[in-house]
Amino acid sequence: MTKKRQSSKVFADRLTVLDPVAQRVIDTLITTANAQRAQLLKRYLPQLPALLMGRSINFKEKMSFYDDKLLPIDREQGEFLYMLLRSRGGQCAVEFGTSFGVSSIYLAAAIRDSQTGGRLIGTEMVAAKVVSARANIAAAGLSTYAEVREGDARLTLLNLACEVDFLLLDGWPTLAMDILRLVEPKLSNNAIVVLDNVGHFRGNLRSLTNYLKEDRRYVVSELPLHGGMIIAIFKKSCPQL
Repeated sequence: MTKKRQSSKVFADRLTVLDPVAQRVIDTLITTANAQRAQLLKRYLPQLPALLMGRSINFKEKMSFYDDKLLPIDREQGEFLYMLLRSRGGQCAVEFGTSFGVSSIYLAAAIRDSQTGGRLIGTEMVAAKVVSARANIAAAGLSTYAEVREGDARLTLLNLACEVDFLLLDGWPTLAMDILRLVEPKLSNNAIVVLDNVGHFRGNLRSLTNYLKEDRRYVVSELPLHGGMIIAIFKKSCPQL
């Protein structure tokens, strides 16, 4: 068997949580994201020393560079998020940083498959990304289980009507703390909070990671998934000493 055929067989045999239609959409998006990796590495190369030392970096640049960049979670992270949300069986999930909808597809699929009648609320500032995300979610057959709100998340998530069972923080690191504080009063007991990119942007996310670790309402673990992920379980009342 040739190397190419072996590779194809391994991929075909790989277990996945998604149905074939949604998986094909994910595979296409991940392939596109991988093709963009060199541009992103070149963009961050001048700030690599700061990143490696866990320092904050400066995002004050032409943000239009990111308008066509997917910046997605990888497949392993997506499958992990699916398993977390499906096991939680939440009615309402919120995602900060929808981009082109990769994580949205995993989360919406988890809601559909858990049969809770729940829904994902995503939010994205770039109008073109909103259009693409909605199209990708529709192509995956999951529009019934997800909506993508266009605009600044500090406004689009301001008046949530639901109690939030799952919160993914995967947007701009400099806004992540603001979004957690905004959504926190709506978190349900035992809600799951996921913070992505803590390995990549440890300096920019330090205040938020410290907040999660020091607030006794949260049970926190950091996992060495791509980019680093913090998983926290929220308790409405502080446990007794």
